Amino acid sequence: LAANEMLKNLRERSILGVTRDVAASTNAFQDAGPLEYAGIYELITANTADPNYVDVSTDATVTTKDKIDPHLDDSYIRMVQDGQIPNLAICDYKTFGLYRRSLNEFFHTENVKSLDYGIAKITLVFPGGEVPMIPCPFMPTTTGQNGAIFLLDTTKLARRVLWGETMEELANINTSKRAVVNAAEVLIDKSDVDGTSSLQGGVFGITI
Repeated sequence: LAANEMLKNLRERSILGVTRDVAASTNAFQDAGPLEYAGIYELITANTADPNYVDVSTDATVTTKDKIDPHLDDSYIRMVQDGQIPNLAICDYKTFGLYRRSLNEFFHTENVKSLDYGIAKITLVFPGGEVPMIPCPFMPTTTGQNGAIFLLDTTKLARRVLWGETMEELANINTSKRAVVNAAEVLIDKSDVDGTSSLQGGVFGITI
């Protein structure tokens, strides 16, 4: 059970493109190794020719919802112009808290709702409709320019599985059973036409 849970954590870390060490409590965005597939962050930021994301790491004043929103709008518009329809936003815990406090102060009511399975969300409103923003525990939360919001069109993302979680027993050299749990899979970004031009978006480098 523990091995399966760690494999699920590794899958989520790999898809996002953060530290693959499932025992790590401090995470950072990390490029894939030779036996790993590129995560969403690596695919998005690899597009330097005509990116749909916004990097605000050089602007230390981007610390509030009001300062983040124009950049988020910019990313949304770029995606729409490329035929993308953003339907999900993923952020770190600190950025989620920043939005929650700002909305609560404005409306004087709790604005965090729940999706299926009790996942917390805040609803972002764009010209094309509402987009749920959910926090992820594996996103970097170290103080500095580490806040991030992924803006994704999930219809362009897929996971291809060669084989799912499989347990294989190892040599029994004592009275305890030894086994390994493994899987083979890869992330597919259908907006990525040449391996370096993902059209997904977001705002990265937020000061938190």
